[in-house]
Parts: sequence; structure tokens; C-alpha cells
Amino acid sequence: MAVTMTLSDVLNNTATAIVAAPVAIAMAETLDASPDPFLMAVAVAASAAFLTRSGTRTTRWCWARAAIGSAITGGWGCRWSC
Repeated sequence: MAVTMTLSDVLNNTATAIVAAPVAIAMAETLDASPDPFLMAVAVAASAAFLTRSGTRTTRWCWARAAIGSAITGGWGCRWSC
């Protein structure tokens, strides 16, 4: 799931799901399991890029502000909040 979420940062969600789906189906066949739960995990992971550090413009801005606040305070005191 982590690879799919990271890949979704640079690709469209649909393209990421199309790339990851055959891998999930192959894993299910190897484990002799139903591919449905694996494909659901791919669908959730492909649309969960907002959870990563660089998933959206807002999270990138918040992480940058936190880094600046940490640099100013030397790691002590208040940090920027989003």
C-alpha cells in the first residue's frame, strides 16, 4: 500500500490503480486467496495520497512551515500549526 500511495503522488489515481492492480491479482493468486480484498486495498491506497507528506499542496505547505518554525526556534518552543 505504501508504494501505491507514493506512486499516486506522481501519477493520476486511476493510472496508479491500473499499474498496481495486476500486482495485487498476482499476489492473490500466489496466496490462493480471493483478489477482491487485494483490489480494494489498491483502490484505497491509490486514492489516499493525501496521507503522504507530499500528497497535496496544503500538506507540502504545512511541512515547509513546520521546518521553518523549527529552524527559527532551534527545535524549541512553538512551531507553526496548520
